[in-house]
Amino acid sequence: MSTEPEPDRAAKATLMLALFLTVMGTYGVFRGIRELQGDPLGPTPELLDAEEQARIEALAELQATFYNEPNRRPFAAANVVLSAMLMIGSAFLVARKPHAVWFLRQAIVANVLWIVAKLGSLLWHSFANAPEVEALLASIEARGDPIAAEPSFAMVVGSMIVFSVFNLVAHVFVGWRVGREDVRRFVAGEE
Repeated sequence: MSTEPEPDRAAKATLMLALFLTVMGTYGVFRGIRELQGDPLGPTPELLDAEEQARIEALAELQATFYNEPNRRPFAAANVVLSAMLMIGSAFLVARKPHAVWFLRQAIVANVLWIVAKLGSLLWHSFANAPEVEALLASIEARGDPIAAEPSFAMVVGSMIVFSVFNLVAHVFVGWRVGREDVRRFVAGEE
């Protein structure tokens, strides 16, 4: 059993929760901005040798076919806004604003809905373009390019689902933690 006083534990838990929310929000804003710009996260092609440039170009072609869905930009803009809401809620939590818990719950619900909608859109677009993607993967493998060791269509779709489930679990955990009694009492100034 801990000898630390309850107010200190509540303050530490709230601070860690605010830090976690800030990290989640920052990551979401960063990803949203990158998707809005359409920038790859890879190295600059001019700095690579010819073989690596061919590999990057093949990956870019595959990515353009597989990931560039028509809803990419609206989802990216929504990600920026919803992730910023997590950071704002984190600031409310640290500042002990009376509406912090309510605001964060709304932000988390909105983020969960966004995750589900984004996954649905990605899956719909991916399966709509499945023959084209599989043909591209087959042609890349037939050429003997170094990209041939890249994952299959099913593995990529599976990784999208696993990443989304992980993201959902993180948001649901934060939503549960925000509603805990110690955090609510700390924010209300009772401790």
